[in-house]
Amino acid sequence: MRSSLSLFMLLCIAIPYSSHASHGKPLVKNNVTTVTSSSQSLPINTKALDEQFESQVFSYNDALHYLYEEKMQLSQLKAYQQDLQQGQVIFSVLANQLDVDNYDHMRFINNYATLLSNYAELLDRQYCYQQSLGYWQQSDEVYQAGKIYQNKYPTLAYNQSLNFARQSVFYRKNKDQTQRLELLKQAEQISRALVKNHPLDTSFQQHHLNVLLDQLDIYQQQADSYNQQKFLFDQLNPSYFKVLKRQNMVSDFGNTMIFIQKYYRYLYIHDPNQAMQWLNQQHDFIENYRSRQRELSQREKEFLAGYYAANRQFDLAMSYLEQLDPEEDDATSVRDFKSMDPLYANIRYTPAFQLWLNNYEKHYLVQQKQKQCRIPTL
Repeated sequence: MRSSLSLFMLLCIAIPYSSHASHGKPLVKNNVTTVTSSSQSLPINTKALDEQFESQVFSYNDALHYLYEEKMQLSQLKAYQQDLQQGQVIFSVLANQLDVDNYDHMRFINNYATLLSNYAELLDRQYCYQQSLGYWQQSDEVYQAGKIYQNKYPTLAYNQSLNFARQSVFYRKNKDQTQRLELLKQAEQISRALVKNHPLDTSFQQHHLNVLLDQLDIYQQQADSYNQQKFLFDQLNPSYFKVLKRQNMVSDFGNTMIFIQKYYRYLYIHDPNQAMQWLNQQHDFIENYRSRQRELSQREKEFLAGYYAANRQFDLAMSYLEQLDPEEDDATSVRDFKSMDPLYANIRYTPAFQLWLNNYEKHYLVQQKQKQCRIPTL
C-alpha cells in the first residue's frame, strides 16, 4: 500500500470508515506510560521550543500505540480523555511554532488529529452525537495546521481526506443530506489532488473512488439527479470496469458490489431492460466470489439478495435477506427495501418478502429509538 512500511506504521492511515466504502486497519494498545499533562511544565512563554518540550512531543508520539487499533474501546475512555487533554496542551504551544522540517512535529500533528477523530468516532458509536461534534471540529483544525507537511508527507493529506469521509458517515440516515455531501466534497477535493500527484498509489486511488461512491449514495436518493450521477460514473467506470473484467477473486469485492448496485440503479432510470442486461453480464464475477467467500458482510448479503430478486430467484434472495441484522448501527433503512431500490422490484410484493419486511421494520425502529447517548457522564 505504501512505498515505505515504516512510514505507514508511523502515519495512522488505516482507520476504517464505513458508510458504504471501507479502508484498512491499525495495532493493539500496549501498557503505555504517558508524560505529564500539566501545562505548568511546558515552556509556553518561550519563543523557541526547548529540549524538554521536544522530549515531551517525542514521548507523546511513542505513547499512542493504540491509535492503530481498528476501534477505540469504551473501557479505556478515561485514558483517552487524559491523552486528549495532554495533546491539547502540547498543541496550544506547538501550533504557531511548527517546524516544516521537524519529523516529530509532523508525527504529533498526525497522531493528535487521529486521536481526536477516533475519540469522536467512539462517541458517535455510543450515540453521543452532540458531544462528538467539538472533537471532529478540533481534528479538522489540527489537520489544517499540518498542511505545511502535506507536500513532503502526502499520507497526512490522505488522513485529512479520510477524516472528512469518516465524519460524513454519521449523517448518512439524516433526511437532509446537505452536511454529509459537504464533508464528502471536502474529502474529494483532497483525494482528487492526491490521485493527480501520486497516480501510482493504489490506496489514494481506492479512497478517491470510495468518496465518489458515497456521493452517489446521496444523489441516488434525489429526484432529477441523473446528470450528477453521470458525472460521477464517468470517473468511476474505468477503474471498476477493469475489475469486473477479471473473473477471479479481488480484494475489494465489497466496494465492487456497491458499484454494481449503484450502476444498475443509474441505468434503470432510463432503461430497465438495459440495466438488467448489464447486471446479468456480471453473473460470473458475482458467482465466482460467492462460491469462494466463506463469510459475507451485511452489505454483501444485501446486494446478493437484491441480485437474486432481480433474477427472480426468490428463495435464494430470501435466504440472504433473512441473514440481515436490522439492529446493526449501519443497517439499511426500511424505505430502501420498501420503495427505493429497483433490485427488489420483482420480490417487493410477494408474501414472503412482506412478512420479512414487517419483522425487519419492527426491529429496525426499536433500534432507532434506542439511539440515545450511552455515556451519561460526558
